[in-house]
Amino acid sequence: MKNKKFCILLIDDDSMILSILRYILENEQYRVVDAQNAQDGLRLAKEEQPDLILLDINLPDMSGFDACLHLKRQQETNGIPIIFLTATGTEANEQRGFEEGAVDFLCKPVNKLQLCTRVMNALDMKASQQQLEQQAIDMERTNSLLKESLAVQQKTSRHLLQRDHILSAVNYVAKSFLKTNNWEEIITKVLKYIGQNVDSEHVYLKTFESQVAQRRHYTWYRDNNTITCSSVDLLTIWKQPIELFSEQAIIGPDEHLPSFLLREFKIHNINTCLILPIYVYKQLWGCIGFDCSLSGRSWDTPLVEAMKTSSEIIGTAVQRTFESRERTRLAAAINEFADCVLMADKAGTIFYANPACTKVTGYLPEELVGQKLDQVQFDQEARFDCQQVLHAVAQGEEWHGEMKNRHKDGALYNESVAIIPVKGQANRINSFCVIKHDQTEKKRLESIAEAANLMDNVGFVFSGIRHELGNPLNSLKMALSVLLRQLDDLSLDKIREFLDRSMGEVKRMEYLLYSLKNFNVLEDQELALTDLAAFLKNFKRMHEQDLLENGVKMDLHIERNVQSMVDERALHQVFLNLLTNSVNALEKTLDPHISLYLVQKDSQFAQIIFKDNGCGVSDQVKQQLFKPFFTTRAKGTGLGLTIVKKMLTSMNCTVHIQGKKGQGTQIIITLPVEKVRVKKDVSEVPQRSSTGLRNH
Repeated sequence: MKNKKFCILLIDDDSMILSILRYILENEQYRVVDAQNAQDGLRLAKEEQPDLILLDINLPDMSGFDACLHLKRQQETNGIPIIFLTATGTEANEQRGFEEGAVDFLCKPVNKLQLCTRVMNALDMKASQQQLEQQAIDMERTNSLLKESLAVQQKTSRHLLQRDHILSAVNYVAKSFLKTNNWEEIITKVLKYIGQNVDSEHVYLKTFESQVAQRRHYTWYRDNNTITCSSVDLLTIWKQPIELFSEQAIIGPDEHLPSFLLREFKIHNINTCLILPIYVYKQLWGCIGFDCSLSGRSWDTPLVEAMKTSSEIIGTAVQRTFESRERTRLAAAINEFADCVLMADKAGTIFYANPACTKVTGYLPEELVGQKLDQVQFDQEARFDCQQVLHAVAQGEEWHGEMKNRHKDGALYNESVAIIPVKGQANRINSFCVIKHDQTEKKRLESIAEAANLMDNVGFVFSGIRHELGNPLNSLKMALSVLLRQLDDLSLDKIREFLDRSMGEVKRMEYLLYSLKNFNVLEDQELALTDLAAFLKNFKRMHEQDLLENGVKMDLHIERNVQSMVDERALHQVFLNLLTNSVNALEKTLDPHISLYLVQKDSQFAQIIFKDNGCGVSDQVKQQLFKPFFTTRAKGTGLGLTIVKKMLTSMNCTVHIQGKKGQGTQIIITLPVEKVRVKKDVSEVPQRSSTGLRNH
């Protein structure tokens, strides 16, 4: 067993013997350290931790037996084997040496073969002992692991059994509430089943919602239990429910509760409890609680999570009950609704029709169910494409329109139609609601009102024409009369002055007739998808220079690019009229300024704001501005804003004016927005070298 890794400590006061032993052992490839007294030997034993000690019995400072006893008492050295060296191999010395812990004896002088054999045996014996000790440690560790494994298996078995009970309870809750639309019918059975499977002595459900006239309290007690109250009732003495359930679950009673409350828990024999909130429509509606009198009962995470799931299922069931009752009320209301209401699936097949459908369409509800919408939705002017409309509504947009439909008896009638998307689970559109209203009577009344209004307007227009043409005509007549009477007496310059004045009045009448022509020139407009930002940039570029020459600054602010269905020629004429009015309003302004803004009002409309810092308008004037021939300027015709409003109305746009006297004016034009983005070349707008500003 020759190996340099073994270290042998020699302790002997005879230097000759030490040299001989060192020589023999080093030749056998052992590492050797030596000492000539006991104290040095004990020190080297601690420092070097040798594998074997050869110890002389007779040492100068203490006997070898005492040194051996000292080594065996020390934790660091008690495992080192010792071979005694003696010059007198008496039986008494050997017996004492073995009693002190030696493993062998060698007599001096030492025989080489005997020495090597005894050393090798001692080292082998130490190695075997260490191996046995390691095996014992390994066996002990294995035994401990087996015990732990058995305990884990037993614990796992208990947990699996408990989990089966918990899952069974959650599954029972889910299945029970799926079978009914009224949670109150089965809640007591559900509480009992949960309590039996999660080993609770008391299970309850309590409602907090203010909509319930009398708050409900459903409860189940295990037989022979000693609990006399619900834990949540004790906690609500202390705080309101909304304060208690700032967290998802309450596990208690918590030692931080007020002392009076802890006493109440003890009086009612509630040593542990679990309370979980129930939310309906994301609002605290009630709670489900579990009370136990066993102080050692714990509520581990899997059980708490499973009961959270149960509370969520109960909340969903309560919500389904509310929704079922709401649907019942809604169905009753729709049945009494005066308008025709149809429900159709995504393919356009009608699956519901209310009784009012018969009055509007002539068809019985049972005749409509199963039909396609495009079979009952007729448009005499062929503008309604049912599939295209349904496709658009399926994207989430409502559709509204008016058309002439055909009654069951073949008669045509006017109706307004609204098609609304209906969302189901996962917030996805799964059907359509179609509301149809008979507009025939309304249209008849509107035509009567329109005819009456037209007569009023015609009278107002002709009265204005008589006044506006009469003034320049009288002036022209007077000038020509003077010329005729005094032609021979007047100088050539005076005659030219009268003729110029007469031509001015003729031009005024000519412009009035031109304005009246513009009032009808764009009656048949061609609407096209137009990029409003590009249109405004082009408009600014065309007229900015003319405005600067008149001392007026213009700026443009575009919030975002939007598109609208308009006639660009008409829109350009509108802006020319507005520009003319603004320039006139800026005549006495020190720093005249016009601003154009393009903003997105909402998803359906955009606004163009035409703003100036001119003289402004009073509230009284604002009410009259859009009436024909109403003007605040001496030479105005009063038709400019009337034409503006007419053009915008024909393009499905609106216009209104804001402002106060002396604070400038804002003209706000609201235009329908188109979502489809199509590039449009606005260069086709009529180009003019000047603004063509006139006094309208």
